[in-house]
Amino acid sequence: MSSDGKTDYTWFIKVLRGLSGFGRFWQVGEKMENDEKILSALLSSGTVAESAKKSGLSERTIYRRLADKDFRAAWREARQTTVEMAVSQLQAGMSEAAQTLIDSLRLGDKFASERNRAAKIILERGDKGLETFDVIERLEKLERMFEAKEKR
Repeated sequence: MSSDGKTDYTWFIKVLRGLSGFGRFWQVGEKMENDEKILSALLSSGTVAESAKKSGLSERTIYRRLADKDFRAAWREARQTTVEMAVSQLQAGMSEAAQTLIDSLRLGDKFASERNRAAKIILERGDKGLETFDVIERLEKLERMFEAKEKR
């Protein structure tokens, strides 16, 4: 976490550079460093203005990079990977959430309602994440099939 209590995604961007397909975007030198700063700031901020402040770069620079299709593709991939990681964390907690609900049924704990609510949210969000990734996977497969058919 950074000093403002928000997640610093710089490490994450460096990991993404190593992923296949993601490397096509990366430049070398100062541009690469700026792009890392921009992506990290965009992932942890709500607005371009806030991202500019976090990255130490101008809003104009960020908008210019967002206009670049390769940069947008890298940003989209970074966002998707971030969401996938979050859903994986939810899925990891699903067994514990289910056990919490089972224990509440057995024990009749008077403090169970808060834990049950949290467990229910984890189970619902984890399930929704799985459904979403399944739909995305199917859509990507259809897109690849369509592109292959168009090339013929």
